[in-house]
Amino acid sequence: LRAIERMMRENGITVPLFTSDGPNDGMLAGGTLPDLLKVVNFGSRTGEAFEKLREFDPGKPLMCGEFWNGWFDHWGEQHHKREVETVEAELKNLLELDASFSFYMFHGGTNFGFTAGANHDDGYEPTVTSYDDDALLTEWGDYTPKYHAVRKMLHEAAGLSPEPLPSSPALQNIGSVRLTQSASLLEQAELIGERHEAVSPRTMEQLGQNSGMMLYRTRVAGPYGSGTLFIDGLHDRAHVFLDGRLLGVIYRNDERQSVQFPAIPRQGATLEILVEAMGRVNYGPKLLDRKGITGCVRLNNQQLSHWEIFTMPLNHLDRLQFADNVSAQKPAVLRGTFAASSRADCFVHLDGFTKGVVFINGFNLGRYWKIGPQQSLYLPGVLLKEENEILVLELDGTETDTISITDSHKLG
Repeated sequence: LRAIERMMRENGITVPLFTSDGPNDGMLAGGTLPDLLKVVNFGSRTGEAFEKLREFDPGKPLMCGEFWNGWFDHWGEQHHKREVETVEAELKNLLELDASFSFYMFHGGTNFGFTAGANHDDGYEPTVTSYDDDALLTEWGDYTPKYHAVRKMLHEAAGLSPEPLPSSPALQNIGSVRLTQSASLLEQAELIGERHEAVSPRTMEQLGQNSGMMLYRTRVAGPYGSGTLFIDGLHDRAHVFLDGRLLGVIYRNDERQSVQFPAIPRQGATLEILVEAMGRVNYGPKLLDRKGITGCVRLNNQQLSHWEIFTMPLNHLDRLQFADNVSAQKPAVLRGTFAASSRADCFVHLDGFTKGVVFINGFNLGRYWKIGPQQSLYLPGVLLKEENEILVLELDGTETDTISITDSHKLG
């Protein structure tokens, strides 16, 4: 904290500084500086939170640095909702105490591309693409009942008369879009990735990559009896292939990060492991969250070595060579085109798809995953043109070749 304060001051920051942490002894003792104003973050029990703050900073102004009027979602959870009445009750307490506060969040947002983070408590919990957060304004900037209730309370507290509000954002309904072309990700790894060689697996960071996917490839000598393939230190999700055949999918949270391995013939076989990096852990003791394979790959107890590694940040999908069909092979990039009559916002729905990433005119909208709670991806109208390209990287297989782009949003 001292180093951060010093760097800010040395770089010309002259405004008053404050620390912002949770209202308990551990966070306030470890997350503050004696000579700086302290504020606390909470979403309920306002009186208790400020009582604890006063123990550490008596006689100073009261402030809630993050007033949690909602919360974010992890994949596989229920969508978080906070009732309007509970927000009103805590806001009333803040106003009566004449405390300052900052809504977290006031405006919902989007973790476009691969910017979503993760938590790690009992297990790895990656955050969804949407950062709706059940905020006062939606992800696309529309009003919510919570917004209107808070606006009314703030006007009354300040003795102000409300002005007319701007109109809600315009939305458009494009309809069904068929994906008519496809390209195999494995077969074209050389086109969209950079090739490296290493004796042992390397992480993304060791090879200068920030996000996306990595393909690990090696030759397994034969003959070799059947057994179990282990990935030690998988971050975060892997598809395992032998001579192009999928053996299984391993996830970081699996109790055993392994797949069964068939017997290898005398001539040997090619092993390929496609690793998807999901959100980096952004809080707690597991912050050092390197991506890819952080340990080794073992066939039974034998470490496999001499790897070709392709770094694939997925920012060169324009190099793919598409065939005029939708291949059943997976993972695959599926391509389609559609017209848009306006630049109004809309939402991409992927019913029948399993897990992957969507790109509109080269822009990465983010991840989808059928386990929810997010069921559609926000498509800002500023990305649209009269004629548009959509690419869908589907990792696990799809029941359909058609997506839909509509004016309705699904979350939870």
